[in-house]
Amino acid sequence: MMFRTKTTLILVFVTVLMLVGCRKKPMENIERDYVSFTKPQGWLLQDITDKNDNFDTVLLRKQGMFSSGFVTITSINEELEPESWLRSHSDMMAGQEVFTFTDETFSFTGASEYAGFPAESAEFTQIYFGAEYEGVMFAFTHSGYSVLVLEAGTIADREINKAGFSVVSESLRINEAR
Repeated sequence: MMFRTKTTLILVFVTVLMLVGCRKKPMENIERDYVSFTKPQGWLLQDITDKNDNFDTVLLRKQGMFSSGFVTITSINEELEPESWLRSHSDMMAGQEVFTFTDETFSFTGASEYAGFPAESAEFTQIYFGAEYEGVMFAFTHSGYSVLVLEAGTIADREINKAGFSVVSESLRINEAR
């Protein structure tokens, strides 16, 4: 009887630990050199580039083994022409040899808005290991900074990713010159 009770207690303890470990992380305000934004609940933050005085890129990705949503935010301490930046970024993505993208399409959608800033935008689709991805890029300048935001995910996860994309876009702010 004692063995059964200990086993049951151990199983309950392990189950509770697993549930606590799987809990989604809460929203968090992120302060970078040039921009600040809110990290959505259940999304992870990762630095992509080494921080330097002029350039910063971060990746936000939806937590979970089969989750597809991600946002990259690149900020530069100089004003770039938004449409040219979008075109060079899309050219770089099309020439990417590290990832296996196929059937890429880019469409420049022109004037738009992101986080309250006038922006230029482009939409894209691509297939990555058989999964159909769609995304949109926004480029804008403000207060001497240029920002490029890329939101993407599988078409199947469109509705699931929408809330996280909204949290980032509604909270993104340019940090005034430091």
